[in-house]
Amino acid sequence: MSQDFATNNGMITAAFAQQFHDAFDIESQQRESRFVQAVYNRGKIQGYFFTVNDMASMEMDQVTGRFEDTKWSVPETGTRLVTMADYGLHVPIEPRDLPKLLADPQGAYMSNLVAANNRLKDKVIYRTLLDSIKRKTEQNGAYTDVVLPASQKILAGGAGITKSKIIKAKALLRKNECDEKMGEKLFIAYNSDMLETILC
Repeated sequence: MSQDFATNNGMITAAFAQQFHDAFDIESQQRESRFVQAVYNRGKIQGYFFTVNDMASMEMDQVTGRFEDTKWSVPETGTRLVTMADYGLHVPIEPRDLPKLLADPQGAYMSNLVAANNRLKDKVIYRTLLDSIKRKTEQNGAYTDVVLPASQKILAGGAGITKSKIIKAKALLRKNECDEKMGEKLFIAYNSDMLETILC
């Protein structure tokens, strides 16, 4: 049986292009969480919220005389309220495909669900850094919204990233003893535009 090379070549090329396109669509996505390694995972939380207690730093006072009155130092303390949220991703599966999924649990369906979950983690962590949080300083007091001070937002003002802003961020962390010299890990998140600006 004779073969029409031109026709078959076109079919093979079309099939390859389609398969390449499908694989490219699946692979060209963020799969791992970028920020999860920089936070503490509390695990499963019961209920729809949890609280975090905070305490301001304290400094030592010099004692200048024997048997003098005790100087009490009461640090500022507060309770921060963290509300929980539910997310879901529901994909219909043809019943005839269930045996395939059971045979290959790490297939495309599961990989895409895990990737979507990891991207959501990053969104939640990123918004947590910028959004306000409710805080109270009395047991029966009311919660008030506390936002990150503008002085702590290096990119505030609308201008893009610059080398001086990276230096400023490093200086703030060093000032607060929150850098690698104290055993902390530093992380920087940037997108392609920021990278291009920094490398220019």
